[in-house]
Amino acid sequence: MKIILLIIMTIEIVSISFSQSDNMNQTDSLDIENRIEEQVEQSSTLDDDPTTDLIIKNNQRDEYNISIRNRVNWNMDRSVGYIQKSYRGSQQKIYHRLKTKIGRYVSGGILTEKDPGELYYADFLSFNIAIEDYGSLNKVVVGDYVLKTGMGLVFGDLYSMVKGSDIISPVLRKTDVARSYLSSGESGFFRGAAVEYSSDILNITTFISHIRKSASIDSTGNVTSIYSSGYFRTVNEISQRNNLYEKMYGAHLKFNAGKRAVFGLTFSSNYYSNPIVFDDGEKSIGKSNLAYSADYIVTSSATTFFGEWAVANLTLAGVSGIKISTYNSFSVVATYRNYPYKFISLHGNPFGEKGSNENGMYLGLTAKIYQQVRLSMYGDLFRFNDLNSSKFSNTGSDIFSQIELGIDKSTLISVRYRRKKSEDNFDVFDNYGFIKSVGGEILKQQLRFNVDHSISKNLRVKGRYEYRFLKNDYLKKESGTLFMCDVVYSVSPSFFINNRAIYYKTDSFDSGIYEFERDLEGVMTQPVLYGKGLRWYILIKYKPVESVELSAKYSNNTRDDLNKIGTGADQLPDNIDERIGVQMDIRF
Repeated sequence: MKIILLIIMTIEIVSISFSQSDNMNQTDSLDIENRIEEQVEQSSTLDDDPTTDLIIKNNQRDEYNISIRNRVNWNMDRSVGYIQKSYRGSQQKIYHRLKTKIGRYVSGGILTEKDPGELYYADFLSFNIAIEDYGSLNKVVVGDYVLKTGMGLVFGDLYSMVKGSDIISPVLRKTDVARSYLSSGESGFFRGAAVEYSSDILNITTFISHIRKSASIDSTGNVTSIYSSGYFRTVNEISQRNNLYEKMYGAHLKFNAGKRAVFGLTFSSNYYSNPIVFDDGEKSIGKSNLAYSADYIVTSSATTFFGEWAVANLTLAGVSGIKISTYNSFSVVATYRNYPYKFISLHGNPFGEKGSNENGMYLGLTAKIYQQVRLSMYGDLFRFNDLNSSKFSNTGSDIFSQIELGIDKSTLISVRYRRKKSEDNFDVFDNYGFIKSVGGEILKQQLRFNVDHSISKNLRVKGRYEYRFLKNDYLKKESGTLFMCDVVYSVSPSFFINNRAIYYKTDSFDSGIYEFERDLEGVMTQPVLYGKGLRWYILIKYKPVESVELSAKYSNNTRDDLNKIGTGADQLPDNIDERIGVQMDIRF
C-alpha cells in the first residue's frame, strides 16, 4: 500500500479557500489549507484512515445520518504478476463503506475492501457500532476500534504525526482512548469492545479484544515479524494470513485534578498463540506480555509539563517534556525520550525517530512574527540503542526550519530547509572481493521553495522547487530535483478541477523526493519520485445535487530513464504508469 493517511484536500477543504466570509481575507484561507496539508504530510502511513472524519469535522463539515462511499482504483497496464498469474485476483482496488447515525447517541458502519491482485470481492471487512455521550457513558464501541493513551508508549495512534513543520502536535499528544475504527488498513486495530465511563474527576475506559493477525512464523513456530502490508495476492502472502491469534484486555484511568492537571494510568495484558521473537532471539516477549504506564499533563499559566513512563517486557521506557507559550503566537517545546532496546510495546507508537530502540532530545519553536510571517524550527539529537552500537556510535541529528511569508492578501511564500545526519550499516567489498558490513555516516539535506497565489476567489496556482542532496562514507554523492506547477480551479460551488504537473530528476531511490497530492476523498497519495520523468494528474469533483458527490482522478507517471517501470511481479510492460480512480459519495 502507498504510504499515507486518510485526510485530504478535498473540495470541502478547498472551498475554505474559495468561499470565505467577508471578514476573512485570502491569506487567512491559504494559511488554513497549508496547515491542513502540512498535517497530512506529517501523518503516517495508510491510504485510508479513520482520523479523516475527525479532521473534516473540525473544519465544520455538516453531519449526515447516512454516508455511503463507493470507490474503484486500478492501474491501466497489467504488471508481470497478473500476466504470469502469480497475482490471483483482478487489478481493481474496490472499496465500499456505509456509515450511519441513529438518533443522538448511536452510530455505526461497515466497510469492505479488496486490494489489487486479491481474489475475493470483499477480501477485508471492518465494522463497528458505537454509543456516545449517553448519560455517564462517554462511549461504548463494539466491533473494530483503536486506542490512544498518554504519549503513545502503550497504545499509540497509528496515524500520529511525525516530525515536520507542525512542531508541537507530534510531541504533545491528546489522549483519545477508544475510537471507532472504519478503515481499509488491515492491521493496528482491535476487535472486541471498549467502554468509557466518566464522572466529575475520574474517567475509566475498559477494553477487550480477540483478533487474528498476519505474521511471519519460522519453522520452530516463533513469530519473527508482524505482516502489516494488508496485501494477500500470492500463495506466499496468503500463507501468512490470520496465522497469529491475539487476545488483549486492559484499562485506562484518567484523573482530572482540576482544570489544569490530568493524570492517567494504563494497563494492558496480551496473549499470543505463538511466541514472539525478534532480532534472531535477542528480543523476545514469548506468548504473553504485560504493559502499564503513567502519564500526565500539568498546566501552570503559560507552562505545560507532560509525559508518559511505561514498563513493558520488564523494561522501563518513557518521554517527558515541557511546553512554554508566552503569547498565542509563540511556543517552545522540549522533550527527552528513552526507549531501551528491550522495551517492546507492539501497540505503542510514541514520538521519536523510529519510536522504539532509541533515546533523544528534541527542541522545537513556532512563532508568528507580526501578522504575515510564521517561523517553525526544531532540532533533534538521537541515538539508537541496538546491540550493534558497539560497532559505531549510531547517533544522529535532525534539524528543520521553515519560514512562511504572506506577501499580500493572495500570495503565500514558504522556504524550508532540513538537514538530517545519521549512521547505518553498509555492505562494501573488502580487499579480497568479499562483502562485509561496516558502519558509516549518511547526510541528507532538503531545500524547498513554495509559492501559493490566488488569482481570484475561484482560481489558485502553486509552484514549488525542491532539491535534495545525499552523501555517505561509502557511496558517491547523490542529488534530486523537483519542479511542480499546480492549478486549482473552482468552476462553480459544485464543480472543482485540480491539475498538477511535476518534473523530477534524482540519482536513485535514496535521493527520491516525496510529493503529496490531492486525491479522491478518503485517499491520500504521497509517492516518492525518483529517476527522471514527468508525473501529472487531473482530479475532478462534481456535485450534481446536494447529497451526491462524484469524483475521478487520472494520473500519469512517465519515466525517461527506464524502458520498464517496477521490478518482479510489479513490473509494468513499458515506462508509463497510468492509474484511474472513480468514486461516488452519497450523504443524507
